[in-house]
Amino acid sequence: MQSIATELLREEDMTDQFPAFQKVTLDDDPELVAERERNRLGVTISRQSRFRNIYDAFSKWREILESQHILILQSRITVAEARGFSLLDNLLPVIAVSISDSIRARVFTLLTSPCCSKDTIPDSGKAYMTVSNPT
Repeated sequence: MQSIATELLREEDMTDQFPAFQKVTLDDDPELVAERERNRLGVTISRQSRFRNIYDAFSKWREILESQHILILQSRITVAEARGFSLLDNLLPVIAVSISDSIRARVFTLLTSPCCSKDTIPDSGKAYMTVSNPT
């Protein structure tokens, strides 16, 4: 699906419409990174506190990430296998979350799955996969 969507974007010459993601390392201050990302995404603490419940929070965060051209998928993955995964791509990153998992865990997976830009992916053009597993 990711490769089909990426090819369609290239055919429609829409590849320049994607925002640049900042590279983050383990040496970066997590509070500063969170503040920067909140600012970039336009999600203040006040806005987040208006999410009605955890289901609304998942829906809103999904909309926010999709507005950044991140493809969000939900799949029936057993929690023993993985809570979710992300496919890192130069153009169209993908985050998949397990519908077998609790909604709170899905929100966590959605927000902690790494997605990065072409500047942080090797030039090989290959997609890289990370897995979020409960163990």
